[in-house]
Order: sequence, then C-alpha cells, then structure tokens
Amino acid sequence: MTSIFVLAVYLGIFLLSFLLDWFLSILNINFALKNHEMLPANLEAHIDQSSYSRSMEYALRKSRFNLVQSFVERIFILVILFTGIAGTLDTLVGSAGLSPYWQGCNARAKLPDTYGIITVPR
Repeated sequence: MTSIFVLAVYLGIFLLSFLLDWFLSILNINFALKNHEMLPANLEAHIDQSSYSRSMEYALRKSRFNLVQSFVERIFILVILFTGIAGTLDTLVGSAGLSPYWQGCNARAKLPDTYGIITVPR
C-alpha cells in the first residue's frame, strides 16, 4: 500500500463520518422543527407548554450551533494533519530533554490545550 492510498482511505472515512454526522443532525433538527409545538403525552403532567417550547427552541439553537462547530473542528483537524503542526509539537516536546515516557505525557497534555483554543465548550 502506498501512502497516497492510505491518505485517500483516511480522507474518505473522515468525509463519510462528517457527512453522516451532519445528515443525522439535520434530520434531528427537521424532526424537532416539525414537532416542537406538540407536547408529548407522557410529559403533560410534568411540564407546561411554554416551558417545553422554550426547551425545544434552546435545543434547536444548540443543534444549529453544533453544526457550525463540527465543521470548524473538522477543518482544524485537517489543518493539523496537513500543515505540519503535529511535527512542530513533537519537536517542541522533544527539545525538553525528558525521557520518552514523559515526552508522551507532555505531548498528550498539550494537545487538548491546542484543541481548546479553537473550539468552544458545548
């Protein structure tokens, strides 16, 4: 197997995962839009109609925001993979003069920090 083939398989799976995630999110949003005024029978005794409507409006806004956020996250992952940022991080961690075990721990600790700069908490 060549590296081009492996890259193509990875990008195909990456794209398929992204499209499936978006498709299911859009189906969920459409279902919620069609049914956001109807209070389910099993909730009638526990919640009033206005609270349910506000809750559904919040869920719809959050779902729409998550569509944008997932797109930004995927772009961020592709930028990390294809710009060499991962190699720069490896060089930075390797220059600390630690044992390989502690270099791995240090790199593992830096990745969420780097990722957290770009993404927004859900």
